[in-house]
Amino acid sequence: MANDSASTGGENKPKAVRVGAVGILIGLLAMCVTLAIHRWDPAGPLMVGVEAPLRPYVEERLGDIPLTDGTGHDGKYFFVQAHDPWLLAPSENAALMERPTYRSQRMLYPLIASLGAGLGEDGILWLMLLINVLAMGVGTWATAAVAQSAGASRWFGLAFALNPGILFELAFDGSGVVAWALVMVAIHASLRRRWIGAGLALCGAVLAREVMYLPVVGMAIYFWSRERSRAVAMLAAPLLVLGSWGWWVRRQLDVPLSTLESNEIGLPLVGLGEAIRVWLQLPGLRLVVGVLVLAVVVVAIRQILARRDLIALIGIGLAVVAIFLRGAVWFNYYDNTRAVAPLFTTIVLVWAIRRQTARTESLHE
Repeated sequence: MANDSASTGGENKPKAVRVGAVGILIGLLAMCVTLAIHRWDPAGPLMVGVEAPLRPYVEERLGDIPLTDGTGHDGKYFFVQAHDPWLLAPSENAALMERPTYRSQRMLYPLIASLGAGLGEDGILWLMLLINVLAMGVGTWATAAVAQSAGASRWFGLAFALNPGILFELAFDGSGVVAWALVMVAIHASLRRRWIGAGLALCGAVLAREVMYLPVVGMAIYFWSRERSRAVAMLAAPLLVLGSWGWWVRRQLDVPLSTLESNEIGLPLVGLGEAIRVWLQLPGLRLVVGVLVLAVVVVAIRQILARRDLIALIGIGLAVVAIFLRGAVWFNYYDNTRAVAPLFTTIVLVWAIRRQTARTESLHE
């Protein structure tokens, strides 16, 4: 990455902040669209399915709520976790979830949302939405600052806010917005050599979504040849935090330490092949978005093969994992876009930074 050691100067900082403010506005607009779809009921984004085993738990606390098809999506699990984020009463809360060990690993988002409990159940619902709106602003600001530090336009920071996977995360009360925003904050902090801030952000990112340890590995690979001790610390701190919380989860749920409960990963390309067959039988939006996501993965891999700069390395782990995703993840556009959400940002950022680098080099020839 060009100009990796450059810092975002004081005169540039307000510019990145302004882009972050636009990110918040985009988040607010997305929130309003989501609420309008659910008739302005803040329980709508929980995406509770008519067949969800957790439906009685949610309806007991919220009454009649908007329902979706099948079992629904992630928001309802975070709502449960927000009632007991430290797993002090797992039999009454977490144990009622599908795959509780896997779900409980993602604790940061519901932990923050639990602060809304002082205002009642609606307080939790509204805070879940507002957390993601604010995280969208923070992530957009950090992305803009990273672009600026490499000489590219700060407006490429909107590659965070306009990321389709991130927008779906907000619409489904997911934790991916917080997780990816913290990774971008960590990148920005590391470029300014603010290592403690970067480490804290990375620890928060893996507690929001454990797969964000893959970008941590990418960052460590980049810094390995530059500052090996920093790279080791970058790997160790989030892993220690992730492992410690994982131990606590398994202790409180009384399950073996080896329990994973993840069913998203399978044999390479098998899931993609299954999804493609269904897409071709019923061509439509799923096919269009599926091809787009596949193209994003291919571009991310090509970028890392072309040159191992920081932002490209951030995304390569997720690009490789995408090859192993099962058909259930690949099939729906609101699942596959969220699974590889960071790649929508990284490929734009890598392209912008490399283009700016090429321009700068041509001027000096």
